[in-house]
Amino acid sequence: MYYEKVDLLKNIIILENQWATKAIYQVIEDTEIKNRNGYFKTEDLWRIWWSKKNDRILGQNEGKHIRYLNELKQLMEYYKLCYPIHIGSLEFIVPMLLPSEIGRELPIMNHEDEVIFVYKFEYLPSALFYQFITECNELIDGDEDFKYVSSNEVGLRYGNASALASKVTIGGNEGFLFQIDGNNVNDFIWLSSQIEKRLDNLKKGLPELGRKKSFPCKCNFCRTQAITERSFFDEEDIEIYKENGKKDIYCHKSRKFIELEKLTKDINGETEDLTNLQIPKAIILSDDSDKNFLEKFKTHMALLVREELIELWDEASCILAGDLKDEKFKAALDSADIIFILASSALLANHDIDKELADKFERVEKEVVVIVPIIVSSCLWKATKIQSIRVLPMDETPIDKSSNQNESWHEISRQIRPQAERIKTKVNARRR
Repeated sequence: MYYEKVDLLKNIIILENQWATKAIYQVIEDTEIKNRNGYFKTEDLWRIWWSKKNDRILGQNEGKHIRYLNELKQLMEYYKLCYPIHIGSLEFIVPMLLPSEIGRELPIMNHEDEVIFVYKFEYLPSALFYQFITECNELIDGDEDFKYVSSNEVGLRYGNASALASKVTIGGNEGFLFQIDGNNVNDFIWLSSQIEKRLDNLKKGLPELGRKKSFPCKCNFCRTQAITERSFFDEEDIEIYKENGKKDIYCHKSRKFIELEKLTKDINGETEDLTNLQIPKAIILSDDSDKNFLEKFKTHMALLVREELIELWDEASCILAGDLKDEKFKAALDSADIIFILASSALLANHDIDKELADKFERVEKEVVVIVPIIVSSCLWKATKIQSIRVLPMDETPIDKSSNQNESWHEISRQIRPQAERIKTKVNARRR
């Protein structure tokens, strides 16, 4: 196996597929992780892949597992077998090990107006719903104490719109059932479009996977039935009816006509105005002696700024004079959605990161802010709270030790882009 475009994995070639598969199944089948409903940390991977006897690693293959810990962890993420509990976290969830039921009812706002549709598949790979959960992880409804997610259902939210996705069997076909509701048309359409987009992303890895979209009947008789027992109308048929000027469609169970508009609502329309989306505010924390690194980083972030994925600020753009303790810069840090730390020996020498950013690290756990440390030169960052967060470059090689620094910055910007997209989604879902 060779993954040319996948960060850490592009540096290795896996000659024995069973070697990688064994490592992944050791994690999925681990008793402690199962007892925690799929929750694990990097420390668990050390425990699982570090086999000891007489204080040494047993066997060549086991030794390779622990030596390629980061690569194997990324392989699990690549195949959507796990997802971080929040953006940039070193703590993960294996969705197939989640409880079978959420345990609470998702607060759908108005059952009368909700749109319901089903995607039926010609065949449904057993892991596809888990992969869908992983694909949508930043949209999962809830807070740091409780998430609306199980191995069979997931609640999603964006602003004033919510959705419940679940696995179902209808007429002998397996599929995904979606119930979407919201009192803001922009949020409603955006969430609907994101569900479609995430399903399309999954299909890229399974080009032969066919799916058909259907809507359950909403006549008075069908409303008294379980959703899976209602009449269903394929989207293609509904569109043909509309093109032919028809306004009603016949329900064979109630033997009555139902208005087409009641089935679908306008979930594929254009939003009224998406230009007012909040752009995440990103602050760069660096030392004065690292100006060269700062300018290089800003250069490689310029495209993300132009695309309005982030607003980028540093100390100079926030205040005219002062240091980290300056009230204006502290205020800027407090309002930041993303904090980039250009970690170096100079920064750690001149700033007590653990103390000065103590409340920011707490806010990371509450999913209020995202901290992205970038190791620009050799330093003792593992002796600080930075070690609890994913760092860049992913192989932890300092920028100044790279044989091609420009390529390293490019890789970092490529890593930040999908994070920035998810952070923008998260920020707007939280604030709308």
